[in-house]
Amino acid sequence: MTFSELTGVVSAVLAAIPLLWLAFQYILQKRQEQKNRRFETYHALIKELVEGEDSKGPLFLDRQLAVVFELRRFVEYYEPSLRILRGAA
Repeated sequence: MTFSELTGVVSAVLAAIPLLWLAFQYILQKRQEQKNRRFETYHALIKELVEGEDSKGPLFLDRQLAVVFELRRFVEYYEPSLRILRGAA
């Protein structure tokens, strides 16, 4: 490999590093945004389970069952969900 070929390879690698870093940062940011959305959705479901859609109105069993069914999608919150459903929150 000649010096000019080596220089071309090194230049390409050095040019790719910032692009890879930006891609990595973008992926981390999107993961954090997704985690925050799941957190907000989970807490909205818990609030709806406990208070209902209107905190002044009655709780409807069918709506509560639907919320409990949706909670199964949040496996990362299994332990707190179980405590809430058992009433030992």
